[in-house]
Amino acid sequence: MPAPAATTNPTLSQPLPAAPCGVYQPRQPSLTPFFQVVEDYWEEYVRVYDEVFAKEYGPWRPHVEDVLKRYLACGDLREGFARVRCGDCGCEYLLAFSCKTTCFCPSCRQKRALLFAEWLDEDVLKPVVHRQYTFTIPRVLRGLFRREPSLLGLLSRAAWDALKAFFAAALPHDENGCEAPLAVPGGIVSIQTYGDLAANFHPHVHMLASEGVFAADGSFYPLPLGTDLDRLADLFRHQVFRALLDVNRINEETVERMLRWTHSGFHVHRGNELYPQDSEGRRRVARYLLHPPVAVERMEYHREKGVVTYRTRQGRVETLNVSHVCHGRTMPVKPVPTATLSQLDTGSGGVSSQSQTWHLHGSQGVCGHCFQAAVRRHPEWPESRNAISDEESA
Repeated sequence: MPAPAATTNPTLSQPLPAAPCGVYQPRQPSLTPFFQVVEDYWEEYVRVYDEVFAKEYGPWRPHVEDVLKRYLACGDLREGFARVRCGDCGCEYLLAFSCKTTCFCPSCRQKRALLFAEWLDEDVLKPVVHRQYTFTIPRVLRGLFRREPSLLGLLSRAAWDALKAFFAAALPHDENGCEAPLAVPGGIVSIQTYGDLAANFHPHVHMLASEGVFAADGSFYPLPLGTDLDRLADLFRHQVFRALLDVNRINEETVERMLRWTHSGFHVHRGNELYPQDSEGRRRVARYLLHPPVAVERMEYHREKGVVTYRTRQGRVETLNVSHVCHGRTMPVKPVPTATLSQLDTGSGGVSSQSQTWHLHGSQGVCGHCFQAAVRRHPEWPESRNAISDEESA
C-alpha cells in the first residue's frame, strides 16, 4: 500500500540551524520516522481496524484515536505553547505543549521514565540490595491477554503473589512451621506487552524487588543465599493458572495438559544485585521499567516503499509492515499502572489508586511454609514429564 502524501507544514519540518551553547533548541517530532509513520497511516489504521485487527486484538477502543491525535499535536507550536521568560536577563523562548500520553509518545514516555527513576531512587527505595526480576509466560497463553488487555492486571498480581510466597518460604520458621515475623518484600511491578521488537505482542512482567523482606516493625531480613529460582517459576505458573481459572478464561483440562509439559513455558530471570550505593544502577533499571516500546533512533521509515526497518538491541535488522508497527504501538496506549510498594502496611490490605500508580499493601495471606504444603497436596500440581505437542508449541 503506497504511503499517503504527508501533511506536515514544510516550514516547521526543516532542521533548525545549530544553536549556540546554552540556547534552547526545541525538539522536532515531525522529523522522526515514528511520527511520519503515524501521520501517514493512522487514518487508514482506524478505518480498517474492525476488518483487519479486531478478531486477533479485540474490539476497537475509542480512546486510541484520541491518543493518536494528541500525539500528532505533541510539540507543535501551532497546537499551543507557553512563553518562558527569564526574570533576570529577560531572555525568553516558546515551549510547545506536550501530549502527555502515558505509553505512546516516545518523548513523553522517556521524560516520564527519567522522572520516575529519580523519584524511585531518592524517595522510595530503601537502602538495601535490590534485583530486577522478569516473569514470562508460554506463547500459547499470550493470545488471551492480547484479546483482553484487562487481564494484564492478573498477570502482574500473579508475579507479585509468587514472589511473596517465594521469599516467605525462604525465611526462618518458628516451632509451628510459620515464619516468626509477618514480612513482605518491597517491589515495583511493571507490565509490558512488547519485547525488543515492538510489533510482536509479548506480555511479561518486570519487577524491581528488595533482596529480602520487611517486617511490620521495619526490620529487614535478607534473602538467604542459594534460593532455587526454578521454584519461583513454579509458583508463578500456579498463580497464573489459578487467576485464569477464577475468571473462566481457561478450563481444568487445559491446565492439566500444560502441567504435563516437559518445559512449562513459564520463566523467571533474576538480574544482578543492585547495592544501595549504586544509584545509577537502580535508576537504570527503573527507567527500563517504563521504557518506550520503540527506540526511535533504531528505526528508519522508507516512505516510498511503505516499510519500516528496525534494528534490535542485538544488531539484527527487521523489516516490518507499516500498519503492524502502528498497531504494535497503539494497543498498549492504556497500560496497567505501575505498581509501587513504597510503604509496608500489614493491616487489612487493599489497593488504592493515586495518579496512575497502584500502592499495593501487604495482607495477612498464607505464609510460605503453609503455601508449600498446600502445593504439595494440590491435585493440579503433578510433575511435568510429557513432551509438548507440535500443535501446542506452534
